[in-house]
Amino acid sequence: MIFENELVRVLQVTIPPAGTTEPMHHHRWPGFFLDWDTGGDSSHIRYHRGDGTVRDIPATEEPIHPGTWSIHWMKPEPMHAIEVVEGPKHAPNPADPPLLRVEIKIHP
Repeated sequence: MIFENELVRVLQVTIPPAGTTEPMHHHRWPGFFLDWDTGGDSSHIRYHRGDGTVRDIPATEEPIHPGTWSIHWMKPEPMHAIEVVEGPKHAPNPADPPLLRVEIKIHP
C-alpha cells in the first residue's frame, strides 16, 4: 500500500517471481488498475478462487510500442490468490511507472 485515507486506497501491484503464489486475499472495494502499457509479453498466471476453482490465464504477446496509459475498472474481488506459472521473457523497464490499483472506499 502506498497511500490510504478515508476515500481511497492505492496499492502498488507487483507480479511475484515465476513458480510462486501470493497468499489468499480479497479486495472489498471497487476501483481501477492504472498501467503504463508498453506491449511485450505477459506472465502466464493461475487465478485461484476462494472456492477452490482455478482460472488459467495464458501468457500473451503484444507488439512493443511507446508507452500509453491503460485503465481497467475492477469490481470488488472475493478471496483469491495469483500463481505465476511463467514470468515474462523480457524484464520490465525500471524507469516505467508502477502498476497501481486504486480502490474507491466510498459507496454512491
